[in-house]
Formats: sequence, C-alpha cells, structure tokens
Amino acid sequence: MQAADFYAAKNGQTPSAPYSTWATAAAHIQDAVDKAGTNDTVWVGAGRYTVPPNFTNYIGTNVVFIDKPLTLRSSNGVPATTIIDGGGSARGVAFFYRQTTSNLFVIDGFTITNCYATNMGGGLLFNGDNLCRWTGVVINCIITHNTVAWGTNNGSFRDTIGARGGGIGRYNWNVLAGCGLIVTNCVIRNNTALKGPGAADTSAGGGLYITGSGNPIVADCLVENNAAGDGAGIHNYMAATLYERCVVRNNTASAGGGGLMLGSSGATLRNCLIYNN
Repeated sequence: MQAADFYAAKNGQTPSAPYSTWATAAAHIQDAVDKAGTNDTVWVGAGRYTVPPNFTNYIGTNVVFIDKPLTLRSSNGVPATTIIDGGGSARGVAFFYRQTTSNLFVIDGFTITNCYATNMGGGLLFNGDNLCRWTGVVINCIITHNTVAWGTNNGSFRDTIGARGGGIGRYNWNVLAGCGLIVTNCVIRNNTALKGPGAADTSAGGGLYITGSGNPIVADCLVENNAAGDGAGIHNYMAATLYERCVVRNNTASAGGGGLMLGSSGATLRNCLIYNN
C-alpha cells in the first residue's frame, strides 16, 4: 500500500477529516496523526501547536502521541517556525509501540519547547517497552526549555523512580537488542531534570537520557546549558551509543558528569568537543 500524506496547519482553514490536503488540514497535529497509518507522513505547517482537546494521557498529558511508525515533518524544514509547545504542563511528543518493526518513527524540523513531564522525557519520550524492536529518529530539531520532574509513573517503566531526560528520554530494557534511537543535527539546550525529595539528587540527563541496550546514534548535535543531578548534558546507561561530531558545553550537574555520564554502556565518542561543564 502506498504511503499517504496528511496535514496540520494554522492557516485559518476549515479542518475536515481525513485532513488529506492543506485546505482541509487539521488544526491540531494529533488529529492528523490519528488519521495517518504506518509509513505515512504528517506535514505540519508553520505555527505554534499546543495541547489539543483530544490529548492522549500516556504517562502524562502529551501534545502529540504517536503509536505507529510514521513521519512527522515540518513543511518548511525551519524548526524555529514550527513549534510544539507544552504550555509548561504537558510533554511535547510521546512515542510508544509494543511491536517489532523495521519502519521508523521520525520527527523532523520542529522546536519542542516549554514542555513538562514526570519521570521520563520532558520534551520527547521514546518508550520501546521490553520486548519490541524499532527505531526513533529525531532530525533537525531544537529541543529547548523542557523539564522532567521526579516521579514513578506507577510502574510504567522498570526501575525508574526519579527524573530522567529533560529534553529527550529514550527508555528500553531489552537486553538482547533494544530499540534504536538516531538524533542528528539537533540543538538540545536549557532543559532540566529536577531533583526529587530527599538529600540525594536522583535526576539524570538534563538534555538527553538514553537507557537500555541497542546501538543509538547521536551525531552533529549541540548539547548546552542543561541541568541535572547526573549527566547534565547527556546520561547514557546500558546503551552502546555512538556520539559523533557533537559539542557538549556549559551543562551543570549537582552530583556528577556535568557534560556526560556514561554508565555500563560501551559508548563511543568520536570527534566530539566537550568543554566548560
């Protein structure tokens, strides 16, 4: 079956399902995503997109919830003009899929900002559960001023009491292969993982938190001015991630790993510049 295109816009158009033209584009990204199928593309016009009336409550409120492999792409490729805004109370985009697939979950050309979640993934969350294999891709995005607060989320994740991944959180505990993550040509800045109760700071990965096995790739990214207890810029645990041509600077940790925290991972850093953390 040939892939199809769906549209969301802020042009004063009259939305009409299935949102298959710009003239009938959805006013909310979620509406177009709900109509799209596997491998389809949802094109998003310039504008600011906030929590829709039909938001999905998946480990908190989400501006967009994606439960099938598809591409979410800004129409002009300029992230500064196409904004997903959590309003200080909702996560930007959550990806969840409980199956194995070679198809990709792609988000391309957005600013994800002013988002908030508890426990995992303030701006973006990729949750692969424990049995599946799939790959999330973040391209040409600005992930900025997002927050993850301390929480437990009632067992939705294994062993994740705390606050992890202010900007991006990738979770998977499959010890065989895990889900993939590719983050390229992105700016991850001014994100925070907040300290929880008690004396110890259990927050991790102010900018980016990657856990679980698999072989993620983070390339050509700027990670700056993020804050957390451990791994303020990046916290990498149990994932053999390749970090390539990245700049990690001006991040602040209260406990350890101002720039990066690499735990039991076998991660590789290649041609990266890490300074002033």
